[in-house]
Amino acid sequence: KQQEHHFRQVFGVLNKMGFEQAAKCHHLSYGMVTLPQGKMSSRAGTVIFFSKLKEMLENEIMTKFLSKYEGDWPEDELKESLRRICVATIKYGMLKFDPHKDIIFHLADWSAATGETGTYLLYQYTRIASIGRGVPMPEGVTPDWSLLNSEGGHEIRLLMHMANFWMSSTIRSVRT
Repeated sequence: KQQEHHFRQVFGVLNKMGFEQAAKCHHLSYGMVTLPQGKMSSRAGTVIFFSKLKEMLENEIMTKFLSKYEGDWPEDELKESLRRICVATIKYGMLKFDPHKDIIFHLADWSAATGETGTYLLYQYTRIASIGRGVPMPEGVTPDWSLLNSEGGHEIRLLMHMANFWMSSTIRSVRT
């Protein structure tokens, strides 16, 4: 919320400077990002700069999840996995909150292996993809979706909810 005026001014200046894209710019405002101990303050030295956040997040993800694969995985695969997990951690962490409320950033919570976190979603996606690779669909066979039609349609609602979540999360992340 505190950034809205600033970005209106930035886009206005860009427009006056002749940048055609300025008319297409949109800032998605959200609440203040705070730490568990309170508001960040440059005077108190509690601001986390992106370079420090990136370093902290990479260390956390590497220690918790990826260090056990060092030597087994190619270096470039390890680095790309680290990058993707870090991005998922931050994106999901920001997207899961109501944009009108303050966001509390707590690194251990945001990168937890369980619960509502980007790391957990990636883990689940990986497990599901692994199962899918292990059970190939025979040629000419199509799934019998009517089996999901239980009394009350709970399975179909769950699948629709999951599909809509993926789509809405993708759209929101592209727009930001």
